[in-house]
Amino acid sequence: MDNHISDIYIRSFRGISNLELKDIKLINILTGDNNGGKTSVLEVIQSIKNPFDFRTWRSLIRRGERISVIRGMSYYEGFYDLFDINKEEKIIEYDVCLINGQKYNVKVIAERVEEEIMEKDLVKLQGDYNAMDEDSLQDNFLNVSKLNLK
Repeated sequence: MDNHISDIYIRSFRGISNLELKDIKLINILTGDNNGGKTSVLEVIQSIKNPFDFRTWRSLIRRGERISVIRGMSYYEGFYDLFDINKEEKIIEYDVCLINGQKYNVKVIAERVEEEIMEKDLVKLQGDYNAMDEDSLQDNFLNVSKLNLK
């Protein structure tokens, strides 16, 4: 059984809308201008390995200079960056077809909601246990954004 990719159709992922790559089974190089979406296409291909596992999506969070969980960017913000920031509706959607006829359709819909959480719990979620004295955080509540995924 051959699992080479034949076609990719990206409806919405990061900054890509309606990109169709047909008959690409012989392509082994992807070129284009800076910030043209090459990495995003490769991330779509990477996500096909296991699109229902959160670890797959977590691995796509870009950790350049502007993204650092340690410096205050949360996984939420990195994950939110996978969606098209220019669209009100937050959807990731694409199809990948293999030359053996197998087709993968991935669609993730996110709804942004606000949730009240204790500050000490937020600090723990962010993995920054040394940020503040836990006793000083006990009664402080914060409103934080959350993504409900479907």
